[in-house]
This record gives sequence, structure tokens and C-alpha cells, in this order.
Amino acid sequence: MSKGLKRIVIVAIAFLLLPGTVLHMPAGQAQGEDVETDLVDFVPAWVKEGGRSEMLKRMVDPELRVSIEAEINEIVQERVESVSDIRFPELGDTLEDWMKDFDRETNFDYEIEPGQALFSFVNLDYNKGNALYVDEFTVHDLDKGTTAFHYDFTGDDGDTWDPAAFGDDLFVYPRNPDAVRYSIENNTGKMEVDARRQGTASSYGKLTPIMDDLDNSEVLMRFRVDALGSTQWLRVWIQSDQFGSGSSFAQNGYGIALHLGTDELALQRREDGSTTKLDGVSANMTTDWHWLKLRAADGKVSVRLWNENEGEPEDWDIEYDIPEVKKKAMFSFANLDRDDESTFYIDDLAVETPSENDPVFKYDFSGEDGAEWDAEAFDQLDAYPDSDDPNGVTYSIERNTGKIELGKQRDALNASYGKVVPNMGNPMDSDLLVRFRTEEVGHDQWMRAFVRADEFFDGNSSPRNGYGIELNLKTDQLTMFKMENKNTYRLGRIDVDMTTDWHWLRLRVQGDELAVRLWRDGEEEPADWDLMHEVSDSVSPGEAMMRLLMLRGNVTTIYTPMESEEPVEPSIEQMIQQVEEFWDQGAIARDETAKHLKTHLSSVGHYEGIGSTEKAVKHMESLINLLEYQKEEDLISNEAYETLKDGAETLIAAWQ
Repeated sequence: MSKGLKRIVIVAIAFLLLPGTVLHMPAGQAQGEDVETDLVDFVPAWVKEGGRSEMLKRMVDPELRVSIEAEINEIVQERVESVSDIRFPELGDTLEDWMKDFDRETNFDYEIEPGQALFSFVNLDYNKGNALYVDEFTVHDLDKGTTAFHYDFTGDDGDTWDPAAFGDDLFVYPRNPDAVRYSIENNTGKMEVDARRQGTASSYGKLTPIMDDLDNSEVLMRFRVDALGSTQWLRVWIQSDQFGSGSSFAQNGYGIALHLGTDELALQRREDGSTTKLDGVSANMTTDWHWLKLRAADGKVSVRLWNENEGEPEDWDIEYDIPEVKKKAMFSFANLDRDDESTFYIDDLAVETPSENDPVFKYDFSGEDGAEWDAEAFDQLDAYPDSDDPNGVTYSIERNTGKIELGKQRDALNASYGKVVPNMGNPMDSDLLVRFRTEEVGHDQWMRAFVRADEFFDGNSSPRNGYGIELNLKTDQLTMFKMENKNTYRLGRIDVDMTTDWHWLRLRVQGDELAVRLWRDGEEEPADWDLMHEVSDSVSPGEAMMRLLMLRGNVTTIYTPMESEEPVEPSIEQMIQQVEEFWDQGAIARDETAKHLKTHLSSVGHYEGIGSTEKAVKHMESLINLLEYQKEEDLISNEAYETLKDGAETLIAAWQ
């Protein structure tokens, strides 16, 4: 995952999706008390029809997804005052937290995620243990200018480290007996690590401060060790997610490894459990107190280490430029016709930043006939099959025009396609303008153009993430769509009238606006766009819930309902109305079941109306038995059962 230290991949098949029950509100639930339910209960009934696989198919359908999102948003608004009131105890987050996390997935500049600080001390030496002393561990939020975490290890000698800072579980490996001991000594944290035991990979302890994830942060640590010269490491991580299972390494993030044996300070990157060493310098360690400062901010990771007796240096020991997330303009061309080749011509190709009309890329394809395209002008000129194949893809110059020749489709599964990525910067806003034509129309061929796109993924002619259009020469349609984590979401479509004449295409993304227009060469560029779409990176409650269902499956959900100004007293009329509402919501499985309940309630109402309370009570008790039968047969939901039963019992108590 290129961006993706923690990027969430949206898939069409649920992972760990459990059979969801509907909302359960215990009888007598008071307004304002927490309600425990399942995430799937925020999904409209019609979306859930047919089970979880059908629900997920609807959620990834571009024509249904927008309406599903809107309906979930309405359900959320009806139930809670704030999205922070919806909590997921299994995940330890609120819906608001997840909305922010999903926002960050598409609104970023560098290949680094928000995260937290971690540290560990590891011993691979079979003969020697060691002790790490930590006097201060502080994490600064550089965006807010505040302290996100601070612990100075004050306390009585022999006390353990404060669980309010690191939690109750201070990690030790191996155990029985414990190879690592945490204590307070002279108002300093002491971490004693035994020699490595036979049959183990190492002895180590690791700590996870209790803190929020940060976008730009700095760690400051004052520490010393008892001894040097052994195969032992201090590892400190920043902008990290969590420790890998059974590991002193972060799963994802940036960190330092201070090797006490080789006296090296190394900067490392962890991505999906794999380690890359970025740089290393001599540490010049002693057993004196030292300070370590590790910073991740504004596209850089920086570290400096210094002896307390020497004062903090001005320069960083290591600085590393975090790669920018790609936001390219790019093209792809494909031929799915098994009988005919396909040829596209491109004349002028330019990319600008629309606010400043500042050129980001320009290429006019001038050159001798048969010459190749300038390789330095393009990051990628991909061909499948390659030009050596009889049905391969070739890029050449013809009459100072770029020519793309696509061979026939090889088989039912493999189209002939080319992918083109200009050598350009990574502008958030861009305006792509291209003059082009094709030799044939009406055949199974298309051209795609993208902006704010990251990279093509293997075996595909669309990027992992980005906004694009497809001009389909067979259907004669122009489609606008969004790519997110390899998934395609259609944003709009119009019919066009393509010919083999030269045409112009302009595709622009600026702020939250995506727009495209297509017109014939020689005509004045239209003032209006053919298609426009708002592409805000803000993730709504409905969108976040759909992503959670697809990613994590169903999860237990707790929320605090909005206060009701005046509780409604139960009545027969209210219960009949509730039956109708539950039927509309899909909480009652069959029309016959709903009719049976309404008929029964009407009978109870008749006896209540004529003052025959004994018969009313008897028939209402019979209704409760009916509800229990319907629940056992899965004819009504838990919510419908509990709500109607509660109303029945309340009325019985009032009549008696």
C-alpha cells in the first residue's frame, strides 16, 4: 500500500460480517440511557433484504450508494444529537473518530498516517542483561502547540509505572519468570531486561502511551543505559499505529533503532510489518544521560541524539523527506475488440494548476515519423502486450502527433491496453487539456483520463485512487467516476456524438469540484461543463458506516438517544401505529404477521372501549404470547418484540 500505512481497502465482500440483529432496546428503556445495538441496525430495511451479501452488493452499486448514504444519515440524525454519541466498544472509537480516519484516507499530501509514539527495549545477548532508565517521555502535538502525552516517572521507589500513562499491561517477554521488570527508582523509570534465554528470539519490553493519534508530532525522551557493547536496541516510534504481534517493531510508522553494540543510530520505516532502513549515523553513546528528539512534521522525519552534558545541537543527525502522495494526471487506452486493431492520436497535451494557469506538464509530440515518445517526458508508458507481440501496444510519432496503436484483444479476459503517466508534480488541483482523435468509432474501445490520481495498479487500466472519465467508443458515452482503494464509483454519465474528427477534452479538479467538457476541434470551447460533481473528501456518517460494515463487518454499537421532551403514554392507537412503522421498516417479516397483530390490537381496543377491562387484559395477555411465538419464528425483530411487549405490559398494569 503506497500511502497506506493504515489505508483501509474497501472490498465488496464483508470481512467478519456477523448475522446482525435489529435494534434492541430493553423494556422500560429510559430516554438518555445508553442503547446497545448492532451497526447494521442503522441500515435501511430495504438495503438488508436478502441477507448480508445482497446488502453489500447494494452498498457498492454506484447508483444505490448515494441514496443508502442519505438514508443512513437520516437514521443517525433521528437517533443521536452528535455522531460522537455513537460508540463502538469493540473498536474503542466513536463514529466521529472513524469519520475523521476515513477523511484522512483521501485528504493527504505525504506517505505518512496520523499515529502515536511507541518505544521498546530489546536484548538479543545470551550473556548480558541491561537496564534502561527513562526520566521523561513527552509527545508534542505540533499542530496545536500542546502536549499530547507526558510522563516524568515520579513516585516511590519500587512502585510500578503508572497504568494511567501506559495501561495496566506493561509488556514483558518472555514470562515465567518475567524477563522484564518495570519500577520507579529515584523518580526515574527503570526497565530491567534480562539476558536472552535459550529457545527465545529475544528478551524485550514495549510500551504504548495512552494518547490520541497526531498528524504532526515530536517525541522528546531523556534516558540512559547501564552498559554498552551488547546486542541490544532502544527503539522509539512516531506516527505509528501499533506494535506488530510478537514484535518490538511498530506495524506501520517511522522510528529510530539505537544499537548499543554497534553504536549506530538508524532511522527506519515500517510498512505492513516490513522494515526499511532509511539512514544511519554514529551515535557516540555513553552511559551518561542522553536526550532523543524524534519529529515527524510537514513531510519530514528528523532525529537528533545528544549527551546531556553537551547541550542540544542545532542540526538534525538524520533528516528524511517523506515521499509525497502522487496526484498525477494520467491516461489509459484499451481495445476489447477481437477482430480489429485500434489507433488513437494525441496532439497537444497540457496540465495546469487552474487557479494560477501555471503549467505543470506540456508535450506537443513533435519529432520524426516513427520516433518513440520522449521517455524523459513520461514516468510511465506501459504496454500490454508489449510491442514485440503481434497484438502489442506501440507509442510512436506520426506527423508531429502522438500515435497509440492497440492490437486486437488477446482473449476473453485480457484487453490490449496502454497506460500513460506524465512526468509532473503532484498538484492537488489540476486542469488536463488534450486534443485527440481515433481512427474508428463504434468498436469496443475506450479512452480514460484521470486527475488527482496516485498510481496504476498492476493488471488494471485505472489507478488505485483518483478521479476520471471514460470515453467509450462503442456505447458513445462519456462517464465520470471516482476510484477509491481500487473500487469504482460512477458519478455521472451522458451520451455523446463521437466521430473520427479531432476533439478536445478538458478534465478539471479544483477544490471540491470535478468537471469535464468535450467538444469538436474548430468549434469554440463551450462555457458550460458536460458533467460536474462535488468531490468533497469529507466522509458522512452514512459513508463511514458503510465502510465499517464492509471492512470490519457488524460490530456492537452503543449510543445515547436524544431526549424526548414529553414521553408518549402507551395506547392501543399508538401500538397499532408502531406495528405499521415496524412493517414499513422491515422489522416485521410478513404482511400477514402485521395484519394479525393489528387485528388482535383492534379487538383489545374494542373491549377497552366498552369498559370490559377483564376481557381487554385477557386478550392483551394473549397478544404477548403471540409476540413471543412470532419472535421465536423470526417473524418480528427484537426491537418490535420488546417495544410492543412493553406497551402491552404497561396497559395491562394500568387496567388492573
